[in-house]
Parts: sequence; structure tokens; C-alpha cells
Amino acid sequence: MTKPYRSDAHQTLAERELAIVEAHAPMGLDAQFRAIATDRAARWAQLLADREESGEARTWAATMAAQHRGQLVRVHRTTVPWIMALYVVRYGEAEDFWPAQLGADDMVKAHLWLGGPKPEAITYLEG
Repeated sequence: MTKPYRSDAHQTLAERELAIVEAHAPMGLDAQFRAIATDRAARWAQLLADREESGEARTWAATMAAQHRGQLVRVHRTTVPWIMALYVVRYGEAEDFWPAQLGADDMVKAHLWLGGPKPEAITYLEG
């Protein structure tokens, strides 16, 4: 029998988000989405706080922030810093699939994003 999730961590994450959705169900779909986005942003911020990204990744993020006049960007419905957005665009919203650090291939994609069209999930929050 195939497991429904790739890992126990992914199953735990799915169960956590389902509990959030169920807890906010009486308040409607928008409240459910906001609650999930808030939870994801907090989880991701904690995860990235423990990482040391390369100078290239930090420079890319600073360039994107300057180009789009803001330190934050929206991925789907979650507002996050640029490096976090790159993780989500590259590896999805389940952080247990994220690598320990962005690599050379990630930076190639980041530089393509810098000079070309934005990924479909991205909304710029230019202020």
C-alpha cells in the first residue's frame, strides 16, 4: 500500500493545515486562507531564521527588493521575504521538501526571474 504522503513530516504538515482549515471553517473560506497563510509565513520564517544563505542569494533578494520597491512579495496568498519566495517557487509550500540551502541551480532560476517574467504564483507588492 502506498503512503498518501511522501514523508511523515509531510503528513504532519497536511494534518496541521487541515486542523487550521477546520478551525476556521465557520468564518468562511477567506478566513481559512488567511489562517493558513499566517501559519505558513510563521513556520517558514522560523525555518529560514536558522539558515545562512549565500551572499549571492542575499544579493539577489536585495536586488529584487530594490527593483520592486519592497522587502516582501506574495506567493499565492502568503506574503514573505524574497528568499523565502524563491524556496516556495522552486520547491513548493511543504517546507520539508526544501533543501538546507539554495544551490547553484536555484540561483540560475533566480537570475532568470530577475531578468524575465515572474513565476505564476507571484504577486509583486510594489509600494
